Formats: sequence, structure tokens, C-alpha cells
Amino acid sequence: MKVVVAAVLIVALVGCSSESELQTPFIPGPGQGVEGMVVFWEGDFMPLIPENQSQGRLIPVERTLAVFEAANFDDVVGSPSNGGFYSEVHTRLVAMTTSDEEGRYDLSLAPGTYSVFVLENGYYYANGSDGEAIQPVTVERDRISTLNIDITYEATF
Repeated sequence: MKVVVAAVLIVALVGCSSESELQTPFIPGPGQGVEGMVVFWEGDFMPLIPENQSQGRLIPVERTLAVFEAANFDDVVGSPSNGGFYSEVHTRLVAMTTSDEEGRYDLSLAPGTYSVFVLENGYYYANGSDGEAIQPVTVERDRISTLNIDITYEATF
């Protein structure tokens, strides 16, 4: 019996190829919804010579995200020319979540198209559009969609 237990332990330990595999837990995301990163851009991202010498910084951040039914520019108070800040969104609030300190987030959602806003300085912030919806993401049944969110109001391009 002791030989069998020892053999099982040896096989289990040999099956792990590195120490990091033993220390890195598997954290599942949602089975259906959206995931991504929230990154704050600050500084000068203007092209420089020589290339790749940007003076800007990309900082993953913890932020609260508000997910609404898809909103277009008629559904919000504010405008993209206002730096992407909106005081009101007039579609249904579906969910809220918070990115972690490394900027990562995930959220389970029903299939549909949504607009994702960052709560920033007392406003809803979104700087993307597909021409119809503001910062949209479409969730399909049994699929994870990716939406990386860039907060760029402190960046120069």
C-alpha cells in the first residue's frame, strides 16, 4: 500500500513541469460575457524620431465599470468633444463591476450589445464608438468577448 501511495505522489509531482505551475492557481472567467483590461494613458504619445521613444506611460488601473444596454450619442448627456465624459446615460444599467489593481475585469452577461463606461471623476467616461453605439461590446451565447478600455484624457497623440 505504501509503495502505491508513493508511486502516485511521484507521478503527480513529475506531471507538473515547473514550480510556477504549482503556485499559479487557475481562476476561471465567466462562461459568457466580457473580459478585458482597463489602462490609463498619460503623457506624450506623439511620434518621435527615433521611433519608439514615447514619453507616455500606460498604467493598468482599478476602476468601476458601468455596463448599459447599447447607448448611442442621442442616449447620453455630454459629447465626445467633451473628452468622452457624460453626465447621464439614458439606457438601462445592466451591471457594474470593478477591475482589479492590474486592470483586469470579467463579467457574466446575457447575449446582447452593451455600452461600457468607466466611472471617472463623477462622470461616465467612454472614448470609443463604432459609429452607432458608444464603446460597444457584443456578447454571444456561450462566448467570452474582449473589450480593452483605454482611459486617454491625460494623453497627447
